[in-house]
Amino acid sequence: VFLKVKSAWPRAMGQGPGHPMGPMGAAFLLGSWSLALAFTDCQDATCSAQFLQVQAQARSPTSHPWPHFRGPQGQRSGATPEKWTNHTLKWSYHNPKGQYHNLHAGGPVIDQDENLYQMTSKGLFALNSSGHVLWHYETPGRSNNEVTLAGDYLLGSSKAGNAFAVHRRTGKEVWVTNLAPDAGGDCGYPAASEGVFVVGAVSGRHPPMPGGNERVFGLDVKKGTKLWEYKTDVPVWNLTPLFPGDGSTVFMDFAGGL
Repeated sequence: VFLKVKSAWPRAMGQGPGHPMGPMGAAFLLGSWSLALAFTDCQDATCSAQFLQVQAQARSPTSHPWPHFRGPQGQRSGATPEKWTNHTLKWSYHNPKGQYHNLHAGGPVIDQDENLYQMTSKGLFALNSSGHVLWHYETPGRSNNEVTLAGDYLLGSSKAGNAFAVHRRTGKEVWVTNLAPDAGGDCGYPAASEGVFVVGAVSGRHPPMPGGNERVFGLDVKKGTKLWEYKTDVPVWNLTPLFPGDGSTVFMDFAGGL
């Protein structure tokens, strides 16, 4: 059944709203896919990294509701839960020095205590569910990358070529690792899985479009030590690693290479 649904998906995506296999049908198939992956091993060579990631997530659910910019690792749905949209605005926050004094990088991540963590051009901020600032961490270099949650650690990187970990409860720095003299200024979404933090560094100088990162690193989440380093053929932009759940990671460079 899983393979039949998978092969029907491209045709569903190509139909108009009035077709039985239009957006509503596509949404149904999407849910069926996630359900099939949660209970059925996907071992066919054609299974994509995202399908395998959904399966891995079903086997090992995260304790945080929104640890990464994609939400729970492996989330494959574009629908926002109604309970998140049927309320009036409870609070808002901006820098006390002025609304335009700071710039946000990506969106927040949310932990199991309903605290949210937002990277900005002025560093990393932690706010509770009432909008009060819990702590502020000055990152080792300016960052345009969203952070990710891994257990009690918030992991991130900066344009100075540094990766770092901060304890989510205290805002205290756990470790900083210098990976390179610099890193690309594009917005990245580094992430962690199975104790490995995957992050980019070494600002790209690939003609005719400089930017991105020429290397991807795997770091130990707890200690920040470098486990491996990979040099890409062309730079990676907006690095967003996926984790199929078999100890590997998958990402794309700006030329479409995997």
